[in-house]
Amino acid sequence: GTGQSWLVVQWDVALYGATTPAGNRSFQLWVTQGGTEASYFEYKAGTDGAGSAEPLTVGAENLTGTFGAQVPGVPTGSYQVTTTPGTPGGSLSYSLTLRGVSTGRHVLRTDLTSDVVLGTTTRRTGVDVTP
Repeated sequence: GTGQSWLVVQWDVALYGATTPAGNRSFQLWVTQGGTEASYFEYKAGTDGAGSAEPLTVGAENLTGTFGAQVPGVPTGSYQVTTTPGTPGGSLSYSLTLRGVSTGRHVLRTDLTSDVVLGTTTRRTGVDVTP
């Protein structure tokens, strides 16, 4: 739509062993930025694989590869990938007792790792130590 920003990635390749334009494949992946989620695989005319016996998979998955979907068989046209925006996960609370050994402004660093979040989440909290 009007005012919508997109990330567009183009992929061009010749099938292994292909020596004529008939072996070329090309598509663009269009992904909306911000707002409503939408992704589209758009194939250049004649390169969508229709009528081809070449093994090919078209689909999308999350960053860790633990969830996704694919189009069955060889693509026969353009496809929209329907997604659902992420939702906030759980929460974590903890308490601790700190002992200040020198006065001034210090930083408490908390690192969180989880089997459902990729990487490490780090939170820095300012702490003022007074006599």
